Amino acid sequence: MKALIIRDPWVGLILEGSKTWEMRSRATRIRGRIALARQGTGLLVGTAELVDVLAPLTLDDLLRTQHLHGIPAERPPAVAADGWLTPWVLANVQRFETPVPYAHPRGAVTWVNVPQAPA
Repeated sequence: MKALIIRDPWVGLILEGSKTWEMRSRATRIRGRIALARQGTGLLVGTAELVDVLAPLTLDDLLRTQHLHGIPAERPPAVAADGWLTPWVLANVQRFETPVPYAHPRGAVTWVNVPQAPA
């Protein structure tokens, strides 16, 4: 199973259901059930379905869709300048009651392969 590495506070917003778009700098072809790894902890904290990847957004799009990606209102210009414009659409998020440790390979920054995560 693939695990997407996401830093705080974003992974927490996904787990609580207030963020359904994970903003990335490029698209991915991966779809389906993925694990969610909290960056820097070596822990899987949940699972989600990666259901779609949308075309890169404009600055106006970022401002209009704040309710989906959770980026604070003052941050879109900096986010756009850094290139974090591609929404990865998540659905059916499930938080683990107890985070699951995994072996984080050196140098992994976006994806890691992990054993099948608990349901």
